[in-house]
Amino acid sequence: MLKLLHRLYAAVSSSWASWVREHACLATLNGDLHGNHWDVLRSLLPLYRAITSVKVGDGRCTLLWHDAWHGMDDLATKFPALHSHCRPSDISVREAVDRGIEPFLVSRLTPRAEEELAKLNVIINTTLVSETPDRRLSDLTNADGKLCTSRLYKILKHEDSHSSSAADFVWQNQAPPRVQFFWWLAVNKRIQCRDNLMKKHIVQSAACEECGDACETTSHILFECRVAQAFWNRIGFHVPVGFDVGDIAELHRPSHVPAKHYTMFVLLCGWQLWKRRNNLIFRGEAQSLNQILMACRAEATLWGHRLPSGDAAVATEWCLVFNVQ
Repeated sequence: MLKLLHRLYAAVSSSWASWVREHACLATLNGDLHGNHWDVLRSLLPLYRAITSVKVGDGRCTLLWHDAWHGMDDLATKFPALHSHCRPSDISVREAVDRGIEPFLVSRLTPRAEEELAKLNVIINTTLVSETPDRRLSDLTNADGKLCTSRLYKILKHEDSHSSSAADFVWQNQAPPRVQFFWWLAVNKRIQCRDNLMKKHIVQSAACEECGDACETTSHILFECRVAQAFWNRIGFHVPVGFDVGDIAELHRPSHVPAKHYTMFVLLCGWQLWKRRNNLIFRGEAQSLNQILMACRAEATLWGHRLPSGDAAVATEWCLVFNVQ
């Protein structure tokens, strides 16, 4: 069914996809589409969004809040306060560009939501749309752009076959689904690191672009690279030499890091290291250690909105861990 969903979004010349566009909003699949078949496809949309990103064309098939179209995070994660004031929240990028975001917001915003609104308006006002269809991207597609559901099945099946402690560490928390899925790929050594890319003959060298000669494996990016080592040391972690990402559940928690929601804290750290690596590769931006810490602190504040209301203080403690010197 995921293949059908991907075909719907990616195969723009498909007569079936064209028919669906005439009968429903492709961003949500809401419209004149009835029956169990369509209910199943709609139920798979959150998973599909977690494993894909979007290069915006016309913006009609991309959800403003829930698709990753502006950076690696979705905007609901970046602007949680404003998102909670949006009615409805399943609007497309094209709708936001054409009409602005204000018509979709409740009449009164909190001060935090007002701050986020100003930032979102900058994004919307600088987004250029065309009449070219949106383009879906995923690490799980092959050279022809087809979704490799067999790879996805093997990865998800590992949730049962892999150590239950690693599975619980990754999935049993309130981290964004996109981050959880990234970490499950990492635990199973399936992220697009240069070591994996060289095995697929996509790149000619597996050397880490930060270190120069070390092999860029998953564990290297998250724990062994000099940037990763400096980061974990700064926030008070002792990561054993040769630590394997598959043993993430064994990563010792320092006493100054809250025990509550600890797994979520670690996922946040690794996600920021991955984003830092991608910024270096694709944008030539080499974030300093202090910049990584500031990014973590900003993300911790955002993720605090995902915690139960009684646990808000945990995110405040996270911010103290990411102290910039």
